Amino acid sequence: MTSLGDDLRAFIDASPSPFHAVAEMARRLGEAGFTELDEADRWELQPGGTHYVIRDGGSIVAFRVGSSPLADAGLVAVGTHTDSPTFRSGRTTTSPGSATSWSASSRTAACSPTPGWTAS
Repeated sequence: MTSLGDDLRAFIDASPSPFHAVAEMARRLGEAGFTELDEADRWELQPGGTHYVIRDGGSIVAFRVGSSPLADAGLVAVGTHTDSPTFRSGRTTTSPGSATSWSASSRTAACSPTPGWTAS
């Protein structure tokens, strides 16, 4: 069994750019049983279906269709973005001669789907 830390490191290693991150997410979603949809197509969604859509190679949206009518159950959405999962660490100088500080922009985070995760 892979630990969450090992899984995150593997995701980071496979994702040097947002495009790589999307490809890795699509791979993982496919392994978890999700199917890719084309946003230009008319979708025939079935209750319980799991799908994802990729736009321009740099954005991905994944979703699971609920089993209850949307009017009864509502919609649950969770989002994140892959601004740049390049995970750089470094120091920047705030002004000439001043002490260095960690740049907020150099700290980034990413997430990976957990197979078997379900929304309640």
